[in-house]
Amino acid sequence: MKRMVVVRIILVALAVVMVGAGGVALAHTYAWTDSQANHEWDDCLNWNFIGGGAGCRYPSTTHDDAIIPSTGGPWTVELVTDAIDDLTISDDTDFDSSTGSPVTLTVDTLTIAAQVTVTFTSNAKIVSAS
Repeated sequence: MKRMVVVRIILVALAVVMVGAGGVALAHTYAWTDSQANHEWDDCLNWNFIGGGAGCRYPSTTHDDAIIPSTGGPWTVELVTDAIDDLTISDDTDFDSSTGSPVTLTVDTLTIAAQVTVTFTSNAKIVSAS
């Protein structure tokens, strides 16, 4: 009887660890399209969610990666204050504030993937942890 209780506790503990580890696997990658032509970072219709899935989403968590692609630009992106994992910029991009007030996009890693011009206007900035 005591052994069965220990086995059940171990199985429950393993299930909790596996579910917890699954949270890390919820990383998503998004490619900028600006399909709405409003330049708004937080408009999910301006992003292509790579890997598909239901729902309208945009990069807004510390597990999300964002790509400003090398085709379709140059780009204008109106930032909001947010934090994401990685940002890759592959074409000329002007980052602006969506409100005119100071906004900061915090990223874990910022990659400039090509010889591009990146400008910041109207109180917008990107802060990289690495």
